[in-house]
Amino acid sequence: MLYFLLLLMGVNSSLAHTDAKFFGFLGMISMSDTYGGQKIDDDPIELYRLMNVEERQESLGKGKSIKLADKSLTIVCADRTNNDVCTIVVKNSDYGQVSPGKITFYAEGSLGQELSQKFFSNRTDGHMQFETTDKKLKIRTGSSLFSLEFLARP
Repeated sequence: MLYFLLLLMGVNSSLAHTDAKFFGFLGMISMSDTYGGQKIDDDPIELYRLMNVEERQESLGKGKSIKLADKSLTIVCADRTNNDVCTIVVKNSDYGQVSPGKITFYAEGSLGQELSQKFFSNRTDGHMQFETTDKKLKIRTGSSLFSLEFLARP
């Protein structure tokens, strides 16, 4: 699965900065630090650095991933020399909602806590907050809260 997502990231990375594809019950968000061959921001590497999970060396470079067993949420980021990329896949579930132009994943309690612990804090209150430069993707964590929201038009 990781190789498949990294392959898709490579295909999508030259097409858009933060974009999403909608496949009915599944939404796939792709983020790249380049657009039209130009480096535009550090959003993917910033998210990569916030991920508090083991870094792995893959055939396409260094990578980190967060995956739920039921596959309702998968976050994969790759630290490549010339193009840092992330792909987030959300499936419709008790926690994830996919609709045209919008993808959300919201978990509280034990699942929220489990996901929160997979990110380093970047705020003085011990929580994490990430937002892409184009404001399309927002991820927030708290002690027992995880929230992800993608809006095609923020």
